[in-house]
Amino acid sequence: MLRTRWLPLVALAVGVLGLAAPARAGLLPINVTVLPEAGNYRWTYSVVIPTDQYITSGDFFTIYDFEGLTDTRTAMMPAGWSLSVQNWGKNPGLVNPTDNTNIPNLTFTYTGDPIYGGVGAGNFSALTSMNLAADGVFTSRVHRNSDNKTEDSITFADVPRPSADGGNPPPSTETPEPATLALAGLGLPVLGLARFIRRKKS
Repeated sequence: MLRTRWLPLVALAVGVLGLAAPARAGLLPINVTVLPEAGNYRWTYSVVIPTDQYITSGDFFTIYDFEGLTDTRTAMMPAGWSLSVQNWGKNPGLVNPTDNTNIPNLTFTYTGDPIYGGVGAGNFSALTSMNLAADGVFTSRVHRNSDNKTEDSITFADVPRPSADGGNPPPSTETPEPATLALAGLGLPVLGLARFIRRKKS
């Protein structure tokens, strides 16, 4: 699960690999919180933009198989973003995520002026009837600073699951400080790569 306990490791990795060629990872969910709300549970994803990328109107990210989704009118997101819900996709063109077409996906699309990397994109949340977590898929499309071309990415993030479907206790409810978010924006491509390699080996 993506939790704030990884951030010291991220900081170390940034120090060791800071002079290497930049890793590209797209938007990254650095923290997931789950809090009870009105008989349901609000899942909040804190998302950052890596330093070598930026977002502009039309860029987006998708959280796949968000089980137990309730009324989407209660979703929250920063200004300049919109939410759509669909059972398939929305997929960036260069990645091939696992997607159960019986469970809705959340796609947050940016509609504002460009925001350059190294900062948090904000907190994005939706209500679900479930408070247990399982590893899920998170994809995004952003733009590269170096050549302004799009960059498609795939990583992992906790998503809601029922207990009968392998759900685990909910993610941490800690909220990272702004300085922590900035540090994570520098180092999370390394964390994403480490998680990908670990899953390929298992």
